[in-house]
Amino acid sequence: MAVDSHALSSRYEFKYRVAEGLLSEIRAFLKPFVQPDSYARLHPDNRYCISTLYLDSPALDLYRSTANGERHRFKLRIRSYSELPSDPVYLEVKERIDQVIRKERCKVPRSTAVEFLRNGCSVGSRGDATTYASFSLLARQIGARPILWVRYQREAYQAAAPEPLRITFDTVLQHRIPPPFHPILESGRDGWQATPCQGAIVEIKFTGRFPSFALDLVRQMNLIRTSVPKYLMCVESSSLLQTRRHAVVHHRALEERRS
Repeated sequence: MAVDSHALSSRYEFKYRVAEGLLSEIRAFLKPFVQPDSYARLHPDNRYCISTLYLDSPALDLYRSTANGERHRFKLRIRSYSELPSDPVYLEVKERIDQVIRKERCKVPRSTAVEFLRNGCSVGSRGDATTYASFSLLARQIGARPILWVRYQREAYQAAAPEPLRITFDTVLQHRIPPPFHPILESGRDGWQATPCQGAIVEIKFTGRFPSFALDLVRQMNLIRTSVPKYLMCVESSSLLQTRRHAVVHHRALEERRS
């Protein structure tokens, strides 16, 4: 099943952590202003699963750029909306420049993405050539490899008015470390670990000015804007950092013995 892309290519993202019990009130407030997006409408309760394979350097440089709050940073990820071999996946470069989010994505056959992982970013694409080239270049520059699967349930709405706007509710955040040296694009049913996350993650994504009805929502519900980086949260909930610390200690010990 193909997924229409409603992602705003250049936008602002305001994030809020909200008690799940408050979501019904937020839905009621938003009902006159938004409607489920075209993909959400195909699923019960307008909720669907997103599985994303994050790429990073062996030293987790992209994770560290987020942890350090760098004003200019990016993420590399391969996003899927199903496990069907016939369904495509999306190669995405998500870049933050201060408060502005720029996102490029291209749709490719799943087999192309698998080949990409197996051959070190040296495979051609039948998707958007420019975006694929950007993704490949950045991946090569940092020596990217599959680091972590991140999965969650998303409830997605878009503005009924002409001005671009998306509001999403993300819940059931989970992570899974992919098997080493086995680049596949099936996230699998086993091995998932819950990522601690208090409440739902509500995101308001917009271009230009913050919509007035969204401002009313924030004020009425007393929402507090915060940073909720899913990849960072999942890395820190996994064993990745501990594994890498052990690897560094082991490497230093070997170097000392050789010297």
